[in-house]
Amino acid sequence: MPSPAITAVAIFFIGMGALALSAPQRLARLVGLDASPRRGINEIRAVYGGFGVAMGSLLVYTADDPALRAGICLTLALALFGMAAGRLISAIVERGLHPLMLALALMELTLGALLLGA
Repeated sequence: MPSPAITAVAIFFIGMGALALSAPQRLARLVGLDASPRRGINEIRAVYGGFGVAMGSLLVYTADDPALRAGICLTLALALFGMAAGRLISAIVERGLHPLMLALALMELTLGALLLGA
């Protein structure tokens, strides 16, 4: 059985993915994107939706394969840290960070740290 930390991160990824797959325009608006009817929506469903569900499912899979758990957790932690780093770079280049983006960066850092500790 995965740890509570792994379960929490899995729920986050699967929840984000499910939202992006079912309501891509809603998620796009939340982060300030204007998703065009085909290309933008496709991108939201692919990157936020399919990827999110796949990563959450991978974490759930660690319950049955503890031998892979450390590598999977490290990989996803680094992906989350990479997203937070991208937000930091954007804040420097754009000379500021929207409060929502700051909250997302802090969430990504927290989730990544949870995975490293799992």
